[in-house]
Amino acid sequence: MNQTEFTYNRFVMHLRYYIKRMKKHEQISENDNSKLFNTMRHDEPEIYLVAKRIADCVDSQLDTNSNDDELFYLMIYVKRIVNKINTQA
Repeated sequence: MNQTEFTYNRFVMHLRYYIKRMKKHEQISENDNSKLFNTMRHDEPEIYLVAKRIADCVDSQLDTNSNDDELFYLMIYVKRIVNKINTQA
């Protein structure tokens, strides 16, 4: 994927803010996305695993524990990257 593309830059921007939130021990939690999270986790297991690996990496570096809302938003951005790559193939 070209690093100048909008989808890539949105993903990187999300990661920056995600890491900033985690460093401050603040997490997205204003919404109850548990049904959406569980549906996406079930329907897109590979997307979930990629998002989980990203979260695990951040958590291990910052000694934090990402919640399901953070994972859900990571999954959305990972899915956008995958969709973009698939449309270019």
